[in-house]
Amino acid sequence: MKNHEIHDIPNFANITVREMSIEKMGYKELLYFWFQTKNRVSYDVNINWYHLAVHAIMRDNTCDLFIRPITLLDSSGTIEDAEKRMDQFVS
Repeated sequence: MKNHEIHDIPNFANITVREMSIEKMGYKELLYFWFQTKNRVSYDVNINWYHLAVHAIMRDNTCDLFIRPITLLDSSGTIEDAEKRMDQFVS
């Protein structure tokens, strides 16, 4: 698991997400995940809880999302190819 930065996201500029490659039933997949509150993005659940607490104190929106896009790694493709595909999708 590592951090990965995605650039030029509308309304957020750049975001940092967690990146993992997994193998499931003989297929390799690349996945990103992050937590998103009203106007903040975090890959760390503890930071997300902090954002939710701040929103609650301010009597603002206390909803959050767990976002996890996944793409299949082609047998002939590389991680970099999959990262480009995922970055484009997330943007």
